[in-house]
This record gives sequence, structure tokens and C-alpha cells, in this order.
Amino acid sequence: MGAAGPAVLVVGSVFVDRKRRAGEAGALTADGGVGRNVAENLARVGVGAALLTLADPGAEGGALLRRLRGAGVRVAARRVPGGTGRFEATLDADGGLAASRAHCPPVEALHWPFVRRHGPWLRGAAWIVAELGLDADMLDRLLSAAARAGVPVCGLPTRMKWVGPRRELLPRLGLLVVNAEEAGHILGDPVETPAAALRAVTALRRAGPARCAVTLGPHGVAAAGPGGPAAHYPAPRADAVDGTGAGDAFAAGMVVGLTWGYPFRRAVGLGLELARRTVEIPGNVAPSIGPEAQCAAGFAPRRILAPAPPGTSFHARAAAAPLSS
Repeated sequence: MGAAGPAVLVVGSVFVDRKRRAGEAGALTADGGVGRNVAENLARVGVGAALLTLADPGAEGGALLRRLRGAGVRVAARRVPGGTGRFEATLDADGGLAASRAHCPPVEALHWPFVRRHGPWLRGAAWIVAELGLDADMLDRLLSAAARAGVPVCGLPTRMKWVGPRRELLPRLGLLVVNAEEAGHILGDPVETPAAALRAVTALRRAGPARCAVTLGPHGVAAAGPGGPAAHYPAPRADAVDGTGAGDAFAAGMVVGLTWGYPFRRAVGLGLELARRTVEIPGNVAPSIGPEAQCAAGFAPRRILAPAPPGTSFHARAAAAPLSS
């Protein structure tokens, strides 16, 4: 993560996932969490990534963070009881989510004073990715600080069951990535077909985000960039075994493309390629994801090779002025 290269700051959660297939006794345990998954995908493709998060204070939380750092992600975590979430999933025969339950971390512990201490990371980022189900005060201050620094924010809905759609945040986003169910919840109208997803993207864009994508699983993505109409992008052929991490991989791929300055449609294509690789493995992040994934999506591969020294920002344009409180 060189000081002169583009990079992404992720603010989100870490989980331990347990997944089993319906009718089978065994279960797979995997590192998870939307923020964690996105950050690892970013690092694997070659974009310098950092994660602000929570984690348990015990050995399990420490091991999870060490594995993430080993994947190339720079991590700052508040170690608090319950800081590592728990997610249990039952998958159907096609790898889709048949049933699930989650025990979420205490998101109020991921508060603004902690995030603010990492102001150079925020100001120097090319993009920020934030879970939209986090603490409301922290998100408001984070979005305000990002706007002052000129850093666009990608929003990923989480915890909608508890916090609702948070429509008021949409005008402050540079990119919104949702699945069909989440889009329907935000708009109050079910999204069940690609045609409905195209209408949803148009409606969501009117609500404010500069770019929007509605993921449709094996049916691809409906998406629109600044000034362009909504378009449907078919999913590449995949032998799916587990679809639970695909949305996080897609969002990471889109942010990679936008970070490198590629056209919107090609950023969507990279997102779809990362999602394809992810659904073909029984976990949350595909080991096959690397800089060469950019070639598969039609990109000239790029990579940040040198780690940033401790205390430095991600990007050469990081400002020295403190964040406002």
C-alpha cells in the first residue's frame, strides 16, 4: 500500500461464519463479515486496503485479525466483548441461502472517536467503503468528513432488520450496491425480475447516489453510472456451490475498477468476475482472486506492491488538517 498509490478504506464488521448444506451434518467455518470480506477481496486484487473494525479480545478474534493482515489488509480494530459477529447459514442445493441467523457485534462500539483517530487513512483514500448498518452518529460524521476530503463513499446495506433502509444516507453516496431484496426494502416495492431491477436502479439513482448496482445472483446485475441509463449485465457462467460472499466480492470489484479510473461498465465487469470466482468455492473469498482477475474482466492488471510505513496515509494527497469533530 504505497503512499503514492490509490487505496480503499473499509469501515465494517468481522464475523465468524458457520455454513452447512441442507440435509448434511457437517459445517464449514470461515472468516466473514461484509467489511472483512470486501477488504480481503480488495487486497487480493492488488488495491491497498485497510479496515476499521471491531473484534473479540480473545484468541479467536486475534487469530482472525492476523489472517486478515496476512492477506495484505492493514487493520485497526477495537477489541471489545462480542466484537466478532456470528453468522449461521444453511445453503440449498444451488448454494443459495435457505436460512440464516446472525448475532451482530455491538456497532455502537465502532464509534466516531475511534474512526477519527485514523483521519490520515480517510483523507488519503481514493474510495471509502462503509456498511450502512453501523452506528448512525459515526456514519453521519464519516460521510461529512469524506465529503470535505473529496473522497467518494460506497455504501453497503447491513442490519436492515434493525436499522431500516436509512434512505437519508443515499444522496451522500458515490456508489450504492444492494441485492434485490435490499432494493425492494429501500423502495417499498419488491424487485423480482431483471426488468424490475432496472426500474429499481433508476429509482435509487433519483434518491441520490451517483452510481447504483442491484445484484441479481445468477441473473447478473442491473446498474447505472453518472449520467447513464440503467443497464443489465448478465452474470458469467459459474458452477455455484456457495453464493453467500458473492455480493461482497462484486462490490469490491466495482470499487477496484472505479479506484483505477476504468469506465463504469468495466468496473461492473470486474465485480461480476470476482463474484463468479467466489460462488465457485465453499467460503467467502476465493483463493483464485488475484491481480490476474483484472485480465479476465478485460483490465490491464495493476498492483500496489510496497506497504505503507506505519502512520502514513494511503494516498499522496492526504491532508494534514485534523478532521472536525
